[in-house]
Amino acid sequence: MPVSVPVSTRETKRTINQSVEKLIRKTVDLKNPLGKQWIQNLTRNRETLRESYMSVLLVEIIIFIVDSGCSKHMLGNLKLLINFVEKFLGTVKFRNDQTAPILGYGDLVQRAVMIKRAYYVEGLNHNLFSVGQFCDADLKVAFRKSTCYIRDLKGNDLLTGSRGTDLYSIILQATPL
Repeated sequence: MPVSVPVSTRETKRTINQSVEKLIRKTVDLKNPLGKQWIQNLTRNRETLRESYMSVLLVEIIIFIVDSGCSKHMLGNLKLLINFVEKFLGTVKFRNDQTAPILGYGDLVQRAVMIKRAYYVEGLNHNLFSVGQFCDADLKVAFRKSTCYIRDLKGNDLLTGSRGTDLYSIILQATPL
């Protein structure tokens, strides 16, 4: 049978927490002469460690939509292009009647694959691969139920993508932010 303690002799939670806190402080003081500074450094180090883990975990995923209605490969991220030639090439009109300037072109490199003459379109939110441009470069574009393939004439897979809801997309690379 439990022992009943009168209400007036019980310690409140706050008093208990303060007692435990004092005990921890004394333990820290005994272990390290720096005392409170040691706890502050520990807290700071924990925050720094958390930030460094977060920076390692954040990556930018680069997705291209395989588009049969797109006349040229287009992207909105200039950092992805090498050998960039800055030249106004006109404008591109999208299906929703919006237009955007084509400000140049360059080469896109992914592993051993180089995609030549990809247009940089300022403000483009979705990178686009042109089925027609792949075919003009003597590559085969094959669509299956849930996958698409870009192959050379020997049948080697150069790029492979997957089907989302209605669109086929290719994830090129994941780069740290």
